[in-house]
Amino acid sequence: MATYRRTLNYMLQAYPGLFPDESNALHHLFFVNGNGFDWINGELFDKSYYAMRKEVKEMQEEHLKEYGTTDLNFIRKKELEFREQYRKDEEKYQFGKFGNAFQTLYPICDYACIANIPNDIKRDWLKAARKAIQMAETERITTDEDKIWIEKAKVRLLEFPQ
Repeated sequence: MATYRRTLNYMLQAYPGLFPDESNALHHLFFVNGNGFDWINGELFDKSYYAMRKEVKEMQEEHLKEYGTTDLNFIRKKELEFREQYRKDEEKYQFGKFGNAFQTLYPICDYACIANIPNDIKRDWLKAARKAIQMAETERITTDEDKIWIEKAKVRLLEFPQ
């Protein structure tokens, strides 16, 4: 079972530089095209889900080797410093602010998970989708097309009970 909380915890622990907080994980899960997640039985399911526990352990070993620690706060700080330097060095890339970390902006399209909410969505994933839309409306720099997709998703989510 790929509960939202389990998936979120995995993302925060295995990739603290990419996902320093929940808003960055929500962005990736629902708005990034080709993110490796698909809807299966009402849950967003990582195609490599069964490898998660092993991968977290492997990522912790990499963190220990690279940084000399597995402390997530230290690793987030180091990886965010790297990303900030990368952003400064690569002005040709378009970056936007989402949550507390810089994210490359992906245009939302029909391949994004938010555009394909299934009829059998589980309650925890429904709450996460609603939260992602709320964050996108307040924190994410969007194009006019992104706004159209967000409105379509909001209408779709109205079909489900609060």
